[in-house]
Amino acid sequence: MKKVYKKILVVLLVAFWLPGCAYFNTYYNAKKFFNEASKQRKERLKTQVVELSPEEREQLKKQGLPSTVETSKPSTQEMQSYQKAIEKASKVLEFYPGSKLVDDALLLLGECFFYRQEYSKAERKFQEIIQLYPDSKFVPKARLLMAKTQLGLENFDRAEEQFREIASDDDIDKDLREEAAYELGSLYYEKGAYDLAANEYRKTAKDSDDKLIKAMSLYRLAECLIRLQEYSEAPEILADAVKQSPNEDFKSQATFKLGESYQLLQDYDKAVKTFSDLLSKEYDTKRIPRIKLQLAENLRHKGELDEALRWYTNIIEEHKKTDASARSYFALGEIEQYLNKNYKKAKENYDLVRGEFANSLVAPEARLRADNIQSLLDLRNTIATLEGRSVQADSLAQVDANSDGDQKEGAKDDAPIDLSMDGLWVNYTGRNRPPPKSLAFLPAADLEYAALAQESGATAQPGDSLLLASGKLASAPRDSAALAQREEEMKKQKGLQLLQKKLALAELLLFSFNMPDSSIDLYQQVAESELDSALCAKALYSQGYIYKTFFKQDQVADSLYRAVLEKYPDTPQAEGARKVMDLPLAKATADTAALLYDEAERTYLHDKDYRRAIDIYKAVAERYPDSEFAVKATFAIGWIYENDIFDYELAASNYQSILEDYPNSPYAKIIKPKFLALDRAKKEEQARQKTKADSIQKASPPDADSSATVTADSTPQQQLPDSLASAPGETEEGQPARNSARSIQEPTVQTDEHQGKSPQMKIPNPDAPRDSTGADTEKADESDEKQSLQQNDKPGDKARDSDIF
Repeated sequence: MKKVYKKILVVLLVAFWLPGCAYFNTYYNAKKFFNEASKQRKERLKTQVVELSPEEREQLKKQGLPSTVETSKPSTQEMQSYQKAIEKASKVLEFYPGSKLVDDALLLLGECFFYRQEYSKAERKFQEIIQLYPDSKFVPKARLLMAKTQLGLENFDRAEEQFREIASDDDIDKDLREEAAYELGSLYYEKGAYDLAANEYRKTAKDSDDKLIKAMSLYRLAECLIRLQEYSEAPEILADAVKQSPNEDFKSQATFKLGESYQLLQDYDKAVKTFSDLLSKEYDTKRIPRIKLQLAENLRHKGELDEALRWYTNIIEEHKKTDASARSYFALGEIEQYLNKNYKKAKENYDLVRGEFANSLVAPEARLRADNIQSLLDLRNTIATLEGRSVQADSLAQVDANSDGDQKEGAKDDAPIDLSMDGLWVNYTGRNRPPPKSLAFLPAADLEYAALAQESGATAQPGDSLLLASGKLASAPRDSAALAQREEEMKKQKGLQLLQKKLALAELLLFSFNMPDSSIDLYQQVAESELDSALCAKALYSQGYIYKTFFKQDQVADSLYRAVLEKYPDTPQAEGARKVMDLPLAKATADTAALLYDEAERTYLHDKDYRRAIDIYKAVAERYPDSEFAVKATFAIGWIYENDIFDYELAASNYQSILEDYPNSPYAKIIKPKFLALDRAKKEEQARQKTKADSIQKASPPDADSSATVTADSTPQQQLPDSLASAPGETEEGQPARNSARSIQEPTVQTDEHQGKSPQMKIPNPDAPRDSTGADTEKADESDEKQSLQQNDKPGDKARDSDIF
């Protein structure tokens, strides 16, 4: 009987023991897979003990390398191990919901989802522990993991609040509080609140018993101080971080940061020693190029240029196509630019940066510097050419001896050479040679003359370009007055071009090369020329800016600003000077004139009320004669009379007033060819009328009817010359011609029914940008007479309502 009872007892014990053993084994297997995944994760993050700063992450991203966020993604093997752990832990919850390991399984599931970066699922599991098992010993850890999960969900405000609550909760274990404080500091660091982050890191660096948290807190504390530009304390803190290093990877990164802190303090001796020691001990080949680069940089700052160059060369040769080699080329470019003043070689090195490593952070700056140097050399060469100087191979513009190519022996000629510009050009073209660089800016007329001289063998003098357009040289005697005027215009245009180039060079030297002294000399040359008021105003104002901003000489700057106000009161620079000197602005008057002008423009373009538009334009010209809108309004009145009302006498009267009152305005340049062409057309028409009348008179019999007598007035007008050609629909020979005053009309466009009238025609804007090749250059008077009126406008041209011109 006793044996029977014993058997029953054993069966009952086994029945009770087997379920407990089963769920324990299930949880044990889940824990085993989780530990395997954790080991793999720690190994993967071994070289990333120090978190990267936002700038370092951006650099890695531009280099095409994975950032911290990307490299923190679990590997496939890790993901599989976490998944197996999730499956085992889920069985504990499903089959053994009443077991004492349920909260253990929930925490394990939450951690697996967290490290798999499935943050929403992790959040649910941590909430279940906190809400369903408030007395569980895992609640504090679940709260900490919940706060970290909020970071993954990018709920930064909620994460900050939860970290702060945990860090200040004395009922939570110290290690969890310190970890929460460290995470809070990291959150502040990511947000750029370096002062708040430094406070948290100081606490954890002092109080934490965890060696990794203590070392990381010291490292991040030093980084915060560096970002706050409080460099003096950083080396001591980083040296302590090196001592507290939990492993060799952290020690290497902390030592590297220590060397950088010495460099920031300009203690280059200690920096060189630190990087030299680190290079001798470094085992990670990926870090070696950066260490060498820092060693070279500090040697350069220390003044040991030869040794620095040796290291730069070593990096370029041994670590090709890396960020370090690209930065080495950049450093060589800086040495040539700032130390050797060899801008050509500097550009060569800057150009190599992008090809070496296009994603380097210094690549955009290298390209910009190369472009600036090229602009500098081009401007200097152009200025030298315009001034008639040979380009010197100085430090700013190194020119190779063979830069123009090897000259063939047969191309040399010892014959006498005409040293004038035209003669020199003919000497070159006559020997089948390309034009020298120093003659690149010869006027187009002279180039045409030289070509025709070579073809025809004519002996006409250079500059005689009246008949070049016809394809042959002029054989008639030259008009000395016209030639003198042409030469004067060419001289003026050349002078303006020279001033523009000097102004551009001054701006380049000031803003791209930080050379205010050289810049101010060029500005002074432009200001003293007084050839162009707009350029002079810019130069004077720029001088004031330099004295105020760079030299801190306010009195000199104010005197220059006052000079701008006195000489050029209506320029934008004068308005800028008023702002700088806290003087009343002249903008109110200009705004009123602009508003009135806009009203006239709307009345003309939209309402088609031409008479009222003319009245408003007249008000603008009369009330604001010194405004830029006065000449615009006067031109608009003439335009309406010519193209819409067809009162050519009033149109001519308004145009004539522009020639008299605003002779240097762009509108005068538009009108002047009209009057020249009109005068020429009248003379030609009178000559044709007279010739035709004479021929008819001779052909008529003596007893012809008096009605056959032809006079100049009654003879049908011939079609006007090409320079006065109208749009399709113009009169033809034998039909009554229009009033010859119509020749002052702007070019017409095709309309539906009316000749010459175009409801959609808009007034041309001479202030609009011209062709950069120099299409805005004023031509000779002879060429003005030949220009077609259609050059002033084109069918379909449109202008903004706010600015017809």
